[in-house]
Amino acid sequence: MQRSPLSATRRRQAKLLMLAGAFFVLLPPVMQYKAKRTEKILVAVRHFADPYFEKTLVWVTGNSLTGWRGVILNRPLTAAQHSQLPAFIRDQGIRVDYGGPIDFPGAIMVLEARDSAMHHGRRVFLLRSWEQAVADTPGLLDKIRQGQHERPPRMRVFAGFAGWMGLQLEHEILFRFYWRNIPARPDIVWQSGGQPGWETIENGEAAKEKMQRARRT
Repeated sequence: MQRSPLSATRRRQAKLLMLAGAFFVLLPPVMQYKAKRTEKILVAVRHFADPYFEKTLVWVTGNSLTGWRGVILNRPLTAAQHSQLPAFIRDQGIRVDYGGPIDFPGAIMVLEARDSAMHHGRRVFLLRSWEQAVADTPGLLDKIRQGQHERPPRMRVFAGFAGWMGLQLEHEILFRFYWRNIPARPDIVWQSGGQPGWETIENGEAAKEKMQRARRT
């Protein structure tokens, strides 16, 4: 049976209304991610079997519209990966960890803790390329080398980084359920000497989520 042009027009209108409704349903949680904070830690869920991000903790900064950039916190370099580092950093006796698959191993990134008056005096983190960090901090190599013995340290060095385009990370959190996200706590960022690792954090967040679901039922 041939369908009338009128019914086809109504179907298109219905589809447009559905798309518009979906947009306005999704907009509040997406904007909420932008408004809450500009830095956080992603915790890969147990079923996320990705070769780059399985069982990882990832510090990220950014927002929902322009995207997110960050570094993996809990993945040391293998000996083979370390041998691929640029010569200026490879043999300096400085700890370098795997930051992510983007521009590895050439992109050397520095994650630094800073006390910020804009955030009520609490410690925030700043991620910069090696070139940016050297320009801002004379004698950077010596300061990182000396700071490795501080507890907690103020800087970490990574090779490579991770990144998501605008709304890509929100899609992975809200619809793919790949990540949990928690505030950027210094004890997790430093990952040195007895600090909580992925297993402890994932178990704890999963237990919290289970309790919240039980309260709602």
